[in-house]
Amino acid sequence: MPSKSLDSETYKGIAEFVHSLTGLVLGPEKVALVTNRLQSRVDELGLPDYASYFQHVERDTSGKEVSNMVNALTTNTTSFFREPDQFVFMRDVMERWVEEGQRKFRIWSAASSTGEEPYSIAMVLNDVLDKTICSSAGHVNASDKEEEKWDIKILCTDIDSIALGISREGWYASRKLQDIRLPMPMRFFSQVRRAHGGSEMRIASSLQEYCVFARLNLMNTPYKMKGPFDLIFCRNVMIYFDNELRRRILGEMHRLLRDDGYLFVGSAEALVGILSGFRLVQSSIYEK
Repeated sequence: MPSKSLDSETYKGIAEFVHSLTGLVLGPEKVALVTNRLQSRVDELGLPDYASYFQHVERDTSGKEVSNMVNALTTNTTSFFREPDQFVFMRDVMERWVEEGQRKFRIWSAASSTGEEPYSIAMVLNDVLDKTICSSAGHVNASDKEEEKWDIKILCTDIDSIALGISREGWYASRKLQDIRLPMPMRFFSQVRRAHGGSEMRIASSLQEYCVFARLNLMNTPYKMKGPFDLIFCRNVMIYFDNELRRRILGEMHRLLRDDGYLFVGSAEALVGILSGFRLVQSSIYEK
């Protein structure tokens, strides 16, 4: 079994290594988190301690264990319709753009985690489009959306390959939906009973078709996508970066966002003095 403590020299090496790869800042207050998150990797590899594990990572030319370590240290706390006021704002913007005749939408969920954020975006967008069709035609059938020629893509990126796999599958424990207070979501899920007696909910395939999933390290600027995006969600990830990297990320998002497009950040992210070229329109929402 590995030592229960992570010695300071090994921790410093891990922190510097992770920062060089991902931009994540692991300060001294993160020792317990890193120790707990990497314990399973040390155990699975049968190594005697954390120092041996770090040596293994540095020598891993395949990159597999580096990816495992990054996945283990990445925080994936998320939920459907997290920070609901932002989704109310999004709905209002989408309704306005649809009324103005827009039929092509490009949205980027930059830290999509296990998929709750991009699927929340897809639910709002789908609901807006359905109501638009109903108001113009009086009913909705399978061919209506095709006739309207909607062109919708939601780019879902994350550094964590395991989280992206969960996103692609679109399966969620029923408890994930219990705290949703909006009446809309349940029609976008189907329930499946499991042999062990529990149940899971699967996101509708019509929403999955909107989404394109790709692994992306936000540190690796400039980004290869072309844009422009109508909306960019980059929430609760920049709190882990230093200001220099935040500026680089925000500069790229400004480049990729359309004029009068919107950037959504986390409510806990202090970006005063870092943002340029954006106008604050609502708490944690900026317009280019």
